[in-house]
Amino acid sequence: MRLISLAAILPTLICVPVLSHAVEMNITSSTQYLWYRDFVADKTQNDVAEYMRLNGTKLDKDGKISFSGYGRVTKQVTSSEDLQGRLYYLYLDYRDAVKDHLDLRAGRSFVNSAAVSGTMDGLSVNLKNLGPFGVTAFGGREAIFQDKQEVGGGNAIMGGASTSIRQRAPTSRSATATSTGTPSWPGRASASNSRRRPWTCSTSMGRGSTTPSPSRSTNCCWA
Repeated sequence: MRLISLAAILPTLICVPVLSHAVEMNITSSTQYLWYRDFVADKTQNDVAEYMRLNGTKLDKDGKISFSGYGRVTKQVTSSEDLQGRLYYLYLDYRDAVKDHLDLRAGRSFVNSAAVSGTMDGLSVNLKNLGPFGVTAFGGREAIFQDKQEVGGGNAIMGGASTSIRQRAPTSRSATATSTGTPSWPGRASASNSRRRPWTCSTSMGRGSTTPSPSRSTNCCWA
């Protein structure tokens, strides 16, 4: 029932802004027949699984809004077990909601942060191009899966935020000269040029089922 209700939400949201635009849809599916030995029940089991992936683009005239979804339904044909489902992701993307500065994602998606990672039903916000700074924040209900279905209650909350600062690469003119103005040979490293390489530092904080206490992580890298 939870799988059906979640799948019904997104099409309703999508229909609002696309009444006057042609949407490009891509739907793929695959069917699997699974045969295996259940050592707990001490008998052979047979499952049928149906996987489906869908993608929609050009939901608006500027091509900023899109959606993606992927899930599966399984039925054990050798028992009276009910249909089991796993909705891996189903989200709406709004790129450049504020041109060159804000991206939004709503729905079920996988969030990958240095502090916490997992599948979440919620909202992700990405603020970008704020000079050398960037900010990402997310929050919602964490989705936890078992072998064939989703588990977990409404109290499985997940959230976090990260900030980053980036030094851009120097111009070609400044990159080919040392601090004394002497040109550097191509392919030859110097102490001055090594300090001019672009770098990024980010700090993340988050909390989820795998990190019940708030977690923090800081990373820096050079291009």
